Amino acid sequence: MNVKGNKMLLEKFPDGTKASFACDVGYTSAAGSPVVTCAAGSWSPVTLKCERKNCGPAGEVTDGHVDYPEGTEFGDKAVITCFTGFTLVGESERICGDHGWSGRLPDCEVVTCDPPPEIVNGAFTPSKDSYVYLDVVQYSCEKYYTLIGSKTRTCSEDGTFKPDPPACVDQNCPRPVPGPNMNVKENIFYLEKFPDGTKVSFACDVGYTSAAGSPVVTCAAGSWSPVTLRCKKKSCGLAGKVTNGRIDYPKGKEFGDKAVIVCDSGYTLAGASEITCGDQGWSGSLPICEASGNNSVVLASVAGISVLIGAAAMIIARQGNHPSPVGPI
Repeated sequence: MNVKGNKMLLEKFPDGTKASFACDVGYTSAAGSPVVTCAAGSWSPVTLKCERKNCGPAGEVTDGHVDYPEGTEFGDKAVITCFTGFTLVGESERICGDHGWSGRLPDCEVVTCDPPPEIVNGAFTPSKDSYVYLDVVQYSCEKYYTLIGSKTRTCSEDGTFKPDPPACVDQNCPRPVPGPNMNVKENIFYLEKFPDGTKVSFACDVGYTSAAGSPVVTCAAGSWSPVTLRCKKKSCGLAGKVTNGRIDYPKGKEFGDKAVIVCDSGYTLAGASEITCGDQGWSGSLPICEASGNNSVVLASVAGISVLIGAAAMIIARQGNHPSPVGPI
């Protein structure tokens, strides 16, 4: 506090003189009297108590907040900070003075981003003249191009889109090449290119069956995954049994091989002598072996007479020197 008025210019104060004190700038009376009196050579006690003025809250900021690091009294500061995605327009601090807070509250305005640049062989949506914080653009590529990088970018707090823009790259695959004894299952050979991520299935050729591996290959970064499918010839197994004959397998019992039927001596084949191992098993039905037509057997010979059974037989009777032919039995 200090003495009010010009009394400090005097060297001596007569008995009964009254002097008034006043609180300093930024301070206000809290208690006591500002007046002291000179009596018998002494001043009455100073009872005035001064305390710092309190400015109270500085106000509220939309999309921001006000902090008071030391308080809201004379000489203290109010610090204004904007929320993430907003930028301060105005002074970031106000000072508590003798007549209240200095200046005026600033504003917090949303961060804006300029449109991102176009990408080659691709585009983004939505397309606008300006974007605000947390606006998102989504990228896509033209046909036969693959997007490498993030599909989306976001307007960030520093006024730029993040992350870095993607690229549209030609990562298509050529027509897939089947492995041995297989072909492409789908009708896809009208296509020239296959986009990244395309899956194609192989199937074993007719007469072959899957022995191992997967029938599926995948296009990734311009190349097909390895063909792991393995196809082997189907096996028909044994063709069966032939009575009075046998079945030979010159090359085996797999697809395309032949089974050859041979009759025993004295028997004739009735039917095809060969059957073939096909996709659904052995072709046709087995032939049979029948007894041959000239297979005659002599039953007995009595007194020069031979009796035969079979085809046309002849009974020859010895009568003198001239045999007599007789017709079939």
